Amino acid sequence: MLAWVRKTMGQSRIEVFRMLLDGDERRAQAANETFEEAYRLLVDEGAVLPIPGAIEAIKALRHAGVKVALTTGFARATQEAIVSALGWWSEVDLVLSPADAGRGRPFPDLVLVAAHRLGVDDLTRVAVVGDTPLDLIAGKRAGAGLLIGVLTGAGDRPALRAAGATQVIGSLRIVVQQLSGATLPNVAAPWWLLVPLPGGRASYSAPVFLIALAGVVVLTVFVVHRLYHRRVRRAAPWDCGFGGLNARMQDTAEGFGQPIRHIFGALMAVKRELPSPFDPQPRYRVTVGDRLWQSLYVPLGGLVQRVADAFAWLQQGRIATYLLYSFVTLIVLLALML
Repeated sequence: MLAWVRKTMGQSRIEVFRMLLDGDERRAQAANETFEEAYRLLVDEGAVLPIPGAIEAIKALRHAGVKVALTTGFARATQEAIVSALGWWSEVDLVLSPADAGRGRPFPDLVLVAAHRLGVDDLTRVAVVGDTPLDLIAGKRAGAGLLIGVLTGAGDRPALRAAGATQVIGSLRIVVQQLSGATLPNVAAPWWLLVPLPGGRASYSAPVFLIALAGVVVLTVFVVHRLYHRRVRRAAPWDCGFGGLNARMQDTAEGFGQPIRHIFGALMAVKRELPSPFDPQPRYRVTVGDRLWQSLYVPLGGLVQRVADAFAWLQQGRIATYLLYSFVTLIVLLALML
């Protein structure tokens, strides 16, 4: 039963009940009214949620100049309740139910009426996007140029392919790229924001970026010329906390390093190379090391290296040796478990 329900997904509800009840029109109408009423109650309770990325895809397509029509197999009252709950009336160009076209899916009426009302003369320029096989069968019978199956509903990839899908995708974002060559720009952003453009172009709007950059440069120049007092401030040179140093001594590494060595000397391994009075080429060098690194990490690193070298022989051999290691390991684990 569940498989049959999934098979009829997308079809006109009244047609489904007619098939279930062997053509009994009175019982089919009653069952359909009960179903529609129960569904409207679910809509009123907020149980109907949009597919992730659906409204973004619709906005992006319309922003790119693509007309969007929504078709459904529900009755008009249920259709209106769903679209109203989602707030999509102003987001699409057309909404159709089987009552607006004459017959529902898998007949091509919905696609043909949508193309006619939207002023599309060439049906090869029509793209049908659906997540059930019946969506694609209706589009194929109407002569649509592109049939895109989306893996967001009851149809799986083989079923959508068998129904005639030219492409089967997993995300509505790809639909936007296929139909308009664009990604999903933030079309609701104000004009003064840097709105992302399609991926094949720049990452940002070049004119807006250039104007903003020029504005920052002009503003910076104005503020500097306005506030700069053109006076030079003179003060005593910095002595690093030690008196007696002159300006020349501060330009050497010794002048800057001496206070640091005095403060952090207990944590540093300082080595000095001092020249002798008779050294023909006097040389003065100060080497500062890390006591913690030398006393802890260097011995530990050496120990790890020695252990690795000791077990390096395990990594030498053929594949049969490695398989033997695995077998022995499994035997040991089984012994421990038992």
